[in-house]
Amino acid sequence: MRKPLQSPGLYKRQVIGLGLSASALLALAWNVKAQKPGLPDVSFNGTGNLVTNTPNNYPSSQGETIGIQSNGRIVIAGSIGDGRYLAALQENGTFSTGWGNGSAIGVNDDNYCSSGCTSGLKALKMMGTSEFIAVGWTMTMGSTSGKRFFLNKYAASGVGLWSVPVFNGRGEDLSSGDDIAYDLELQADGRILLVGSADAVIGVARFDTDGWLDLSYADAGEQLIDITNGDEERATARHLTPDGKLVLVGWVGYGTDYQGSGFPTRHERGVGPRVLE
Repeated sequence: MRKPLQSPGLYKRQVIGLGLSASALLALAWNVKAQKPGLPDVSFNGTGNLVTNTPNNYPSSQGETIGIQSNGRIVIAGSIGDGRYLAALQENGTFSTGWGNGSAIGVNDDNYCSSGCTSGLKALKMMGTSEFIAVGWTMTMGSTSGKRFFLNKYAASGVGLWSVPVFNGRGEDLSSGDDIAYDLELQADGRILLVGSADAVIGVARFDTDGWLDLSYADAGEQLIDITNGDEERATARHLTPDGKLVLVGWVGYGTDYQGSGFPTRHERGVGPRVLE
């Protein structure tokens, strides 16, 4: 269900069962195994839900996305305090000890940035080996453009595989403003497409299987798409068609013709978008 924000005509996607609780802690409701359709599965944490701010008791935590590993372990991702957050739960709702940095991973990029920097995760995608890729944003010292696309590949155990000293993963500037990756797609050849916002327009970037930018894609690996010529735009979800075309959906801002519109767009491997009828 779409819920209107305070700004007229703008909508924010909600994820059922995972989001911000009234006390600003991470809340997770597990209903996949509900004993009766629509009722909580009490085998999960005794109540069918879990509210937690593990590992560091930050006052503000938010879950953004979820993935299930092949052994049934539940991986949740989002933000905690000013940093990225990953945690793993067993099917019964208890934290998976020995995963990541014990049972969860909290990463604050203030180690590489002046005070006030933030980072967070928006989406993750499981791979066949229960490895997964998570995307979002990060900030680093010396960056003049604020937030930048972030991605990292993680082992099934939660250990980061692309962690490097500056980013704890990979970071990429697309614009002179804030860049945030909201979703990702894995191509059949293993390359990774990230979609989101680049300052006030739509941002798309493709990365090779090692996590570095694929310079053969579009304009040196990146593409900025402005479909309203001035209004704020954001792609929040994607679909890759069997013939290799990328379909995006999201929202645009306050324009006379586009106010509040969801926009389906489609573009041909680095060529500009075409609005679907």
